[in-house]
Amino acid sequence: MVYSSAFFIALLNGQLGSVATAYLDKGRRAEGIEIDVADILVCSLAYLNWLGKDASEAFLKSLEKHKARLAELWKNPRTSLPVAKVHVGIDEAIEHPGVSSEMIEKHWQEFQQALGITTT
Repeated sequence: MVYSSAFFIALLNGQLGSVATAYLDKGRRAEGIEIDVADILVCSLAYLNWLGKDASEAFLKSLEKHKARLAELWKNPRTSLPVAKVHVGIDEAIEHPGVSSEMIEKHWQEFQQALGITTT
């Protein structure tokens, strides 16, 4: 029995950690990363269900909120400067030890800013 949102927040944090670990270890081609990403979706749907919210409606509202940002990414996949920096920074870190964690963190912050992602 789940009594508070803290359960889902901890679960999602764990799933995000799994994706981050796989990505930092092996990049986009990490074996099984698609399952880790799908786990985030399943956990999110379970959380919406627990909250008694309509997942379809929530998805449409989220999509509308990010429509312009998504359109830009679709027009220029992986060529948007902040997005490209994040992909190159992390993917290349596997083969180029000269890429530091500080560089990756800097590019991650630029990526978040470009997409309007805020963390609390």
